[in-house]
Amino acid sequence: MKNTATAALNASGTLGQYTYDGDGKRIKKFVPPPGETTVFAYDASGKMVAEYSTNVEPVATAKVNYLTADHLGSPRIYTDASGSVPARHDYMPFGEEIDGVGGRTAGLNYGDDTIRKQFTGYERDTETGLDYAQARYYEARLGRYRSTDNFLNDTRALDTKSWHLYAYARNNPLKLIDPTGERVYVGNVTGADRDELIRRINYTYGCENCVSVDSDGYLTVNTEGLSQEILRATQFLTDAFNSKTSYFSVEMARDSAEVAFGDSGGATVGVPNPDNKNGPQISALRIRLDFGDDQYVSGDPDARAGFLNTVFAHEVRHWFPAATPDAEGNSGLTFRGAVVNAINEILLARGLPLRERYSAVPRRSNPDMVELSHGHAGRKKRSGNIEKGRDGINVINETKRMIRWSRRNVGGLGIN
Repeated sequence: MKNTATAALNASGTLGQYTYDGDGKRIKKFVPPPGETTVFAYDASGKMVAEYSTNVEPVATAKVNYLTADHLGSPRIYTDASGSVPARHDYMPFGEEIDGVGGRTAGLNYGDDTIRKQFTGYERDTETGLDYAQARYYEARLGRYRSTDNFLNDTRALDTKSWHLYAYARNNPLKLIDPTGERVYVGNVTGADRDELIRRINYTYGCENCVSVDSDGYLTVNTEGLSQEILRATQFLTDAFNSKTSYFSVEMARDSAEVAFGDSGGATVGVPNPDNKNGPQISALRIRLDFGDDQYVSGDPDARAGFLNTVFAHEVRHWFPAATPDAEGNSGLTFRGAVVNAINEILLARGLPLRERYSAVPRRSNPDMVELSHGHAGRKKRSGNIEKGRDGINVINETKRMIRWSRRNVGGLGIN
């Protein structure tokens, strides 16, 4: 697995040994000496809820501590059951602990303690001095991760700070934090636009009201009662709502000259942290949608509905579960590619015409007018099963399933 250290060593020997589960979460740590084994437990959403150690505190001295965190989620004061403060912590901007200066003395209980939750809630390993940030290990002394991020995971051409693959929170630690969590924030979309967005995502799932917005402004989906075909086809979208890698923020760009139906990846924006509502914002990838372009699309009603209602899912698939280019192959955008193939799986499950290619192509008689052909899934002659190849479902073009629009009207490149 990437970026998961299995052991920490120095000239004297092994400092620690680490074990992970199939999702990359650390589930056990062994530190010799003192020979302590720590086991970590997670809930169904992947959040760590408990840790169990073989180094047990004697009953006579064991006690409960309550952690009070600052706006970044860093525990600063530990309070026991009697209201006393047995430990305090202060941090430099990038998480290096401040101790012994500015009145921070042992008499005020600054210094070492046994609680491992430290800067922004990361688990600090005393044997190495590194913070376990789930996806990677972080060294507060340097303000850098010890391993690189996936280049395609969060790198944006127009966001130069994202090019540094070791950097923490875009080098802006007083405003942003870098937790793990994949959520889709729609708090900036309100009124009729929000209603229409939810309607389109419900359409994608083939349901009436399985998609909603929670109290924090994030999308949520209830998949109970959905067919197995729909569940499989929309799995990437459901995982994007629930898994643990990065954040999206949806914005409306109605009648924008820059956006044709939808785009993503041009910028990152700040969104509220659902786990720390009064804390700093989290860096999120921007998705822009332009519902105003709908009026310019004509042609087959079913192909039109499938195309327009899956624009949001299309943009999510560009970045989740991994960053994906527009299309694959040596012929530019004439292939469908992974993004459109994922959308075609949804359209197939919904019984709608499938998209034959990634981008619309200009008419010879009028290059400003572009057409996007659709069709049905090819089937094997003997078995009748759906025919698939290197480029996903084999789409049999149907002339009557064409949709078209004017590039001049929809903005952007006008072809997608």
